[in-house]
Amino acid sequence: MRRAASVAALFSLLLVAACGGGGERPELDVFAASSLEPVLSRWAPEIEERLGVELSLSFASSTVVARQVVEGAPADVLITADRRSMQIAADAGVVDDRRPVARNRLALVVRASNPVRIRSVRDLQRSDVKLVLCDPDVPCGRLAANLIERVGLSVRPVSFEENVSAAIGKVALGEADATIAYASDLRAGRADIEGVAMPEADDPELEAVYPAAVVRRTTHRAAAESLIELLTSSRGRAVFGRAGFLAP
Repeated sequence: MRRAASVAALFSLLLVAACGGGGERPELDVFAASSLEPVLSRWAPEIEERLGVELSLSFASSTVVARQVVEGAPADVLITADRRSMQIAADAGVVDDRRPVARNRLALVVRASNPVRIRSVRDLQRSDVKLVLCDPDVPCGRLAANLIERVGLSVRPVSFEENVSAAIGKVALGEADATIAYASDLRAGRADIEGVAMPEADDPELEAVYPAAVVRRTTHRAAAESLIELLTSSRGRAVFGRAGFLAP
């Protein structure tokens, strides 16, 4: 693990004391959108050291993690890839302190070496292109549907996947030729996928916004609030930025 700066170390000690003392690190359960898995998994050791916690990360589509929290899953922090999914939890009264932590743009993702030679989003209409999309009920699916409608495309997806990771997995395995995912997915260091320029996605209305919230029933409120503070800090923006996200 990376050694924290002295100020961060002092903060961690104070946080542990506030959460019960005794040298025990609280376990912080974070339920997050699947598109956040690469960045949060890599960042986790530093977060743990900075905040004096043990992180338990659970990833799924935004609608799934929001419903899990509403149904009583043991979460301390919820992070979704859209405000609509977060609103599910807010309407149920199970979260508060909602704050945006990042934004993400859509990206056209194809198999490595692009064997069917997709050159633009309009090529997704070709009969020889196998397209997979996220389910319209999840953020990447809704945004992709909006983009397709705006561009005026006529596409026939071979499947709709439960989250963006599943859609990319189909492409990486050669079960599909392309999907519409996120810019951050192209910065995750994978060798089995690549991106194709899609200027049509350069529209703020087609961006995913990621709100984070403290789950009200948490027994580690100080730690949960500190995590959200870190996610929205200058350090958080730098980490998200290197991973292909935009500032909130």
